[in-house]
Amino acid sequence: MLRHGLLAAGVCVLAVLCSAQLTDPSRTSIVGPWENAANPSEHLNLGQDGQFSLDQHGQHHDGTWSLSGKTLQLHLTSTSTLTAQWNGDAFIDSDQTWWIRPDAPPAPAPRQPAATRPGTREALSDPGAPPPSPNPALPQSTASVGGEPACPAAAGAYYLDGRSWRPMYRITPDGTSTHVKPIPFASSAKGMLRYRDAIAPVNVGPTPRFCLNGVAPVWRNVIIVAVDVKNNYREVQVSEVKEYSGLSSGIPPSKRQLVDLKPVSTSVINLAVMKPLLPGQYMIFPQGTGSVGYDFGVIAGLP
Repeated sequence: MLRHGLLAAGVCVLAVLCSAQLTDPSRTSIVGPWENAANPSEHLNLGQDGQFSLDQHGQHHDGTWSLSGKTLQLHLTSTSTLTAQWNGDAFIDSDQTWWIRPDAPPAPAPRQPAATRPGTREALSDPGAPPPSPNPALPQSTASVGGEPACPAAAGAYYLDGRSWRPMYRITPDGTSTHVKPIPFASSAKGMLRYRDAIAPVNVGPTPRFCLNGVAPVWRNVIIVAVDVKNNYREVQVSEVKEYSGLSSGIPPSKRQLVDLKPVSTSVINLAVMKPLLPGQYMIFPQGTGSVGYDFGVIAGLP
């Protein structure tokens, strides 16, 4: 009975924690203007009457829109529909373009960086338009901060590779789980967030350096967390229910790494670890909680 009670409590706690991050948007909340986070000259307006207007790639589109769960559907014609998915921060189309409110903070870089991926425009663009040429590499500033190059202008997280900043991959949780330990007089249930893949696409050495470009209040709480690796995914503990002490939320201190934060401007922070990291998998969480972050692996011997 105790084990089942803790399991139910753990699932409930995890559901509460995740609902704030993954709740479906309401129709009323998304009415109004949106813009391409990487190109504010491209606009999308969702009307209260169910009509939309879209200006993208030098073309204008009109039609009707609908919302199904986290999926925004733009109906150009009776047989042509464009879609984008809500991730808690923005609508993301199939080209990984982020559509945000005009007054929202700049969106971090998507998991597949434009510098290394020849993209094809699908959602939120004219299906008949030819695909654009591959995106150019991220611009590097010639200015330096403390002997390092300045952080790239595009919002996101970057790691220092020699003398150049390289984009990191943005990742969101794709599931949850509960770990129950039915130990007499010490039972517990841990709420976990799961992330796809067992290994991050970015590898660094034990003393990596990062820069973060975004809105300062967001980056102010940035943490680096060691994550647990399973067969084909990684997970982070975000809550725990114990038999006698009750509920605790947040990432355990034992998983948090000591970091050195150095604000460079109102929107840029340089980040370094205060002691070498052990080989393994890690994530940077800008808001200080297990949710949306940037993943990387540490390999001994890398500079």
